[in-house]
Amino acid sequence: MIQGKRYSIGVAYMHPICPFSLSHARIFIIADTWARFKQTQGYGVVMPIASHYGGREVIKICDEVSRYMKGEKCEVSKDSIIWIIKNYYNVPEKDMKKLCKPISLLNYFAKQQYDNLKKLKVCCDFDNYYNTKNKKFEIFIKKIFNKYKKLGLIVNTPKGRALNYNDKKWRNETIKQLKKIKGIDKGLYKVIEEKIIELDRGWSFERKDGIGVKIEGKIIDPMFDSELFCIFDSKRSHFDLPQDIFFLEEHLKNWVAKKIYAETAILPENKRTKKYFFLGMGMINGKRISASRG
Repeated sequence: MIQGKRYSIGVAYMHPICPFSLSHARIFIIADTWARFKQTQGYGVVMPIASHYGGREVIKICDEVSRYMKGEKCEVSKDSIIWIIKNYYNVPEKDMKKLCKPISLLNYFAKQQYDNLKKLKVCCDFDNYYNTKNKKFEIFIKKIFNKYKKLGLIVNTPKGRALNYNDKKWRNETIKQLKKIKGIDKGLYKVIEEKIIELDRGWSFERKDGIGVKIEGKIIDPMFDSELFCIFDSKRSHFDLPQDIFFLEEHLKNWVAKKIYAETAILPENKRTKKYFFLGMGMINGKRISASRG
């Protein structure tokens, strides 16, 4: 390894409510190829994998499976949740009870996704795997929101507390940061800049239900902690690196805008993500498409 040289790669997090889709697998394959290329150049590559235990969809699935297991009438026709789980996800009948509780379901599919990655050897760094039920991650998220509060970036709205994306100084600094990022083609750059400008303070980061980190009894919306993964990775005790490159699908444009906002507020410039690689930048009928939607 080049003396003291380490290279940090980020990959779009895993949301473990189902097995891997082809598009998610492709993201990991491309990122892993790049990671191995950097290893041939003598770098020690750090490529954290995170399973995001958040969102409301998991509760919806668990409720449907619970009704099915109790023998209650529920939709089992093609394309229903139960049909997809049994016939598309190939979950054995004996394992259906594991999908009745949110954390149990998340653990089930997170293990499946992790095991599949390892079986296929599509990752060079399994040591840095974690899920967001990790206590350190919860503490970290709370510290970040305290930081937002001290910076005056939290406002009250009729829907709950929100980040003040209307703050002109914050917005202008975020756009300046976007201009310094490499790897974004001109067309996509304009789209992300539009997303940065479109974000407003009406999007509350608080939810009453779902899975995720709680602050003052309210759950943090998954779109307000997932973009902090890379900051968490860079702050973890065993390495302190900027994100050299981040791999993701193009439909996460809103997420990228929020990620750049977060890094601009929280991290010094030399610790911010330097480059983005988007999978799925084709065109159909004049419209851009994403790998997972095209």
